[in-house]
Amino acid sequence: VGPAAIQNVHLSRILINRLLNDVGEIPDHLPILQHALMRTWEVSQDNELENKKIMLADYLAVGGMQHALSRHAESIYKGLAEGLSEKEGLRKQRIAERMFKCLTEESDVSLQTRRLATLEEISHVVEADIDDVIDVIDQFRQQSSSFLMPPIEEKLLPETYIDISHESLIRNWTTLKGWAHKEAISADIYQRLAHAARLYKNDKDELLVGRRLRMALEWESLQQPNEAWALRYDADYHLAMKFLDKSEIKKVTEEELVVDKKRVKNIFRIGIFTAIFVAFLYFVLDNLETTIQNKKSLEADRLLVKSDNLLIDALSLMHEDKDLSQAKSKEDHENVLTVPKKAKIIGLLSNSITDGSRLHLRLAETLIVKTR
Repeated sequence: VGPAAIQNVHLSRILINRLLNDVGEIPDHLPILQHALMRTWEVSQDNELENKKIMLADYLAVGGMQHALSRHAESIYKGLAEGLSEKEGLRKQRIAERMFKCLTEESDVSLQTRRLATLEEISHVVEADIDDVIDVIDQFRQQSSSFLMPPIEEKLLPETYIDISHESLIRNWTTLKGWAHKEAISADIYQRLAHAARLYKNDKDELLVGRRLRMALEWESLQQPNEAWALRYDADYHLAMKFLDKSEIKKVTEEELVVDKKRVKNIFRIGIFTAIFVAFLYFVLDNLETTIQNKKSLEADRLLVKSDNLLIDALSLMHEDKDLSQAKSKEDHENVLTVPKKAKIIGLLSNSITDGSRLHLRLAETLIVKTR
């Protein structure tokens, strides 16, 4: 209240009571209170003060002690992408994320603390030029925020140590808290991987398989670790990566063998099916040929019977009247066989020639000649 009064600015009684209540509920209350009041002052300067008095509404507008710090840090983080292309904006935010991960560590699930790192180390870990890293750092060490140290007035050199100004930032900036937790998980996976690699090198463990391999591969794809990052947690980076690669190669090889076996099995099944189909088709065609031959044989027998019947009918007509066969002369016999009867006999014999066997043909031809 005193510093504000010097500037001839007063806090409303409601705001003072609210500040007193909030201070008693929040850990790290002094740095957070300081930051909340600074942000409240900045917001109030953007508005016309009523009788130069800071109201409760100004305090709530910045999020109060519970959210003021987190909202401010988040606004700076999102502001890194303003005025840039989408790709460049995401690159700047990626630098900020990996930088803050370098500056924090989680000793257990609930305890997240600061960790010093030089500007050069940060540059190697985030895989960015030092000037790009400085540009991001400067956004978080302005006088209006002072989230990072050293202060904005100090020039940054490769050997300069960068630090978070207060651990309250880690515990109260929601995004950073999430980053710190993910970093701890990532570090744990890497340390387990490096440990397994050493055991394998000494013939005390096997290559990764199953869930362990799947988790390690997912971690590698998401984290995209480099040696500078890995050295923070375990020096056997190259040994660990070779171990992971060898485990993946074995997995891929085994999967290819399984695929090849399935392919061979499928080819074998197709071969068997083809053989069965060809045999079935041959059986069907053979039966069809037999059936056709049987039908032809039956038709031939039917025609032969028909020819026999025609010959019999012709012979019956020729010997129809035994008395006529006793005619005295050839002329009298020919007269007996009238023209219509001759025509009928010749017709029957002709049909017999058409339908009959070779033996019947010869007999029929002989009878026709005699009839004529």
